Amino acid sequence: MAKSKKQLRPILRWSVDYAEERFHQLYPTKRRRDAACRILADAISVADGVAPASWNVTLDVQRQRIGLNVGQGAVLQLLPEGFYIIVTETLLTESASDLLSEHDHYRYIADNIEGFLAVEDVKYYRQLRDAHHDLIERSAERRSSAVWPHAHSPGVIDYLVGQDFALSQPEYLTNTEPEVVETVDSPLIDRDYSEITSTEGRQRIRQHLARERDSRLAKLKKNQVLQLTGQLACEACGFDFRAFYGELGEGFAEAHHDVPLATSNKERKTNLDDLRIVCANCHRMLHRNGEILSITALKQRITMAKRKTPSSPG
Repeated sequence: MAKSKKQLRPILRWSVDYAEERFHQLYPTKRRRDAACRILADAISVADGVAPASWNVTLDVQRQRIGLNVGQGAVLQLLPEGFYIIVTETLLTESASDLLSEHDHYRYIADNIEGFLAVEDVKYYRQLRDAHHDLIERSAERRSSAVWPHAHSPGVIDYLVGQDFALSQPEYLTNTEPEVVETVDSPLIDRDYSEITSTEGRQRIRQHLARERDSRLAKLKKNQVLQLTGQLACEACGFDFRAFYGELGEGFAEAHHDVPLATSNKERKTNLDDLRIVCANCHRMLHRNGEILSITALKQRITMAKRKTPSSPG
């Protein structure tokens, strides 16, 4: 018996391949697709940094759109022709306010403007970014739990992670045991999908930065360290993915900013000396609970933890 569109929708939300297909259909050119991914990933990072369970991404399998909901409402929608964006009005400059039209639809946060930014004008998003991120922060603070968690599309986050954005799934997924939906033929097709949750197997940081990052720098940093040392060992704990996992871990590591981008109100130049090679676990600990630790401070904690750990019986 053929599966209905209504039955397929929950399964497609989990598919990274389907998410990739949607992004390519929305934005056939790589330049516009990269810009859309960056806008969405940065917006998710802002919400996640304030309240990790406040948001969800929806991949609409009927209409061509991907949306980000934070708190009680949608704050961003990606469409083929452009972006619906909600911003805080008081943070808009006069020139930026002309880009968006006033709208009272988003009633959950006062002092807002909702408007449409055409895809060919995506370069002007920089003028809206601070006001957009402020609206997202206020939405996450107002309601720390997502209204529509079961509409979340994990495949979209997996796709963005594959594009070198440091993101993780919302907290309401990562705090539960996994029930993985893999294919349309899965026996879970007849289950109540409101019960399905999933945990991704790899630990990744919740990026607290709301600033644009150049993913090329991380790749160049890893190349530099490989040339100098022959390995990508974590500078905090010494873990080497290649040494532990063999070929599977080849070239895998994360790049950490010694001085987080979020501490600056302006754009700034970043060079390779500003980045440190760390494993995923240590990277998460460096940013744990909003506390920004130095590599030295984390190494000290690791040393203390090892001293407190009792030796295994011989």
